[in-house]
Parts: sequence; structure tokens; C-alpha cells
Amino acid sequence: MYKNYTYKYESDKRYLCCSRYRSLKCNARLVVDAEGNIVRANEKIHALPTARGGVLMFRNYTFSYTNSRKRLLCSKKLRGKCKAKLKVDDEGYVIGGYYNHNHPPPVYHKAKDGLYFKDRFT
Repeated sequence: MYKNYTYKYESDKRYLCCSRYRSLKCNARLVVDAEGNIVRANEKIHALPTARGGVLMFRNYTFSYTNSRKRLLCSKKLRGKCKAKLKVDDEGYVIGGYYNHNHPPPVYHKAKDGLYFKDRFT
């Protein structure tokens, strides 16, 4: 587990891919050394399927795209005045941003049908 996401080893024991690779086509990857220490991480935004179409999640916080497909703002930007933002490359990998939030992350649960729903009581 890395930043609350699970990974699995590929054929080479130095490379791990996101365990959601097949179901969500997530391309997040980790590279580890001989002792298993992470030496490089390519983090990608995860899209969780919801009844309303989906939500973009990064490090357990939700984001939405701005007018540009390369910049995302925290979902609490307007209501909570959160200043967290992300910059992504053409493939959706996070390449920069401001990661400090002024609120706790939302809690999502997975239903039996595979869709995620937000816990309104946390």
C-alpha cells in the first residue's frame, strides 16, 4: 500500500502497478530497490465510478478539472475555500501542485454494484 492505494508486482520484482489497472485502467506505477524501498512513484489521479458519473481522487481528496484539462482544483474550492490544486500531464500523471487542504478528506464507500458513494456523516 502506498498513499492508501494498493499495488501489485509485475513480472519484474522491481516494478509495481496499481491494483486497479484492469478495472479502472489506472497507470500509476512504483519502482522499488532490492530491499523493497520505493525509489520512484508515478502517481495518477483515480476516477471512482459513482451514480453521478464519477469523481476524481488523489491522495484521498476529490478534485475537478478547471477549464483546462491539465489543472484540477479541490472539490471544496468554493464551499470550503480550499486552495489545494493539481497540475497533470497529458496522461493524467500529477506533475505538481499545492497539496495542503484545509479540511479532512471525504469518505467514500463501495457498494455491491461497484459504484462508490460518499459518506455524508463524516
